[in-house]
Amino acid sequence: GPCALVVGGDMNTSLDDSKFDTEPTLRSWQAAGFHWSHEGVLFAKRTTIPADDHFPDNCFDHIFTLGLGRPKAAVASLPSLSDHNPVVLDVDITKPDFQPKLNVAAAEHVIDSAPKPPPPEVLADTLAANDDSAIRAAIGKIATVRGKIGEVSDTANITFLNFAGNPRGQFVAIVRKESLDAVAAAFGGDLHALQGKTIEVRGPIELFKKTPEIIVKTDDQISVLPE
Repeated sequence: GPCALVVGGDMNTSLDDSKFDTEPTLRSWQAAGFHWSHEGVLFAKRTTIPADDHFPDNCFDHIFTLGLGRPKAAVASLPSLSDHNPVVLDVDITKPDFQPKLNVAAAEHVIDSAPKPPPPEVLADTLAANDDSAIRAAIGKIATVRGKIGEVSDTANITFLNFAGNPRGQFVAIVRKESLDAVAAAFGGDLHALQGKTIEVRGPIELFKKTPEIIVKTDDQISVLPE
């Protein structure tokens, strides 16, 4: 029967930013037949992440449709609500054809032919956990970061290794729930034992909601330094 598809959200990738030239997700959806609702909108009118001290304007938030014609999205500005601007899409359901045609082969071709990203650079120097500028310059690279653990905190799914002197938004190491038992086993079964210890943590530095982090998946990523 009649059907249509809408896919939307913060997708952490952009059709404008050269950093994502090797990331084929959005282009593969377009090849499959999805309509990008920002199409034809000037970049300045579809900025969903306004620039800050570290990053330029970008468009990470998207709505794609299939079988709903070619509706055009708008971006509102609500800075008190989030660091992302909301994307608003009005759809007139009296006009779409409700005949989505999905070209899976074309999407797979885009994915298969996308250039492979180069392996991440490995930094030789150890970075200080409090050196925010050096940490941010190393995003996307494999690094060793040294610092004193000020607090170990837990949520239902993540354990945070918070470094002394780092305010919220600066470098943190995290251990996800699925890795926690294996990582904690090397430290007496409880990562809270690291509190007050000076450690080195090694891995790719990633960015999550403007906070640089290393995701710890194995215990050999953490070394406790002698006092």
